[in-house]
Amino acid sequence: MAIEESFKDKLNDWIKKIGWFLGLIAIWAIVWGSFMMVISTGEEEKTKKAKDMIKWAILWFLWVVLASSLIALVVNFMYDLW
Repeated sequence: MAIEESFKDKLNDWIKKIGWFLGLIAIWAIVWGSFMMVISTGEEEKTKKAKDMIKWAILWFLWVVLASSLIALVVNFMYDLW
């Protein structure tokens, strides 16, 4: 039982680390999109590109949070059944 708990803890830590890494990439994309919007100087095409980047980065961030939480929930549920 101790080996299974150790594996469960390692798996949960791995999921958290991947979630943090992907979340940081999404936050970086939001910051970069904001920077692009600031330097677009009113050019419609650049502003649209920056808005799309921010929109998709926010959706990516929400997806990462949801997916990592769901995976952690499934892993914990499966180990609690045994």
